[in-house]
Amino acid sequence: MFAATAQSAISIYENSEAATFLGKIRKGKCKVKGTGRNKRFHAGGKTTNGAYTLDITILDFKGFGKDYDIHYGDISTTVDVEGTRSADDFSNAFPFPGGQPPSSAGSIAFARGGDKVGAGAYGLANADYSRGVAVAGKMRCRYPS
Repeated sequence: MFAATAQSAISIYENSEAATFLGKIRKGKCKVKGTGRNKRFHAGGKTTNGAYTLDITILDFKGFGKDYDIHYGDISTTVDVEGTRSADDFSNAFPFPGGQPPSSAGSIAFARGGDKVGAGAYGLANADYSRGVAVAGKMRCRYPS
């Protein structure tokens, strides 16, 4: 699924008609904690322009050979984008306002062995769902030694 390229990055865009580019993350700190049913994955990184951070969390992590769906209002698999110079905060975990949320906000996938994590999330909203961002691509993972 992932080709080895020097340009691997997760890109963040404003989720609007203009689709303004907000930044990209080339590499992040990743870790797997716990054992068995309590295994969880976390990845975090900062955009190359320093304007945003990205955090990916999978609470019921079943290994790198799986894809993980991202759902609105669900904290079991989250993708969060936060501004470092602003109060911007976007996430799939915010409760969906009224009615039935769309079936999926995207997914997370891994290269073999977890050396890269990919995310495709469209419509990560702020707390009142008045603005949103889209996240797409893959970043290199650095694990603690």
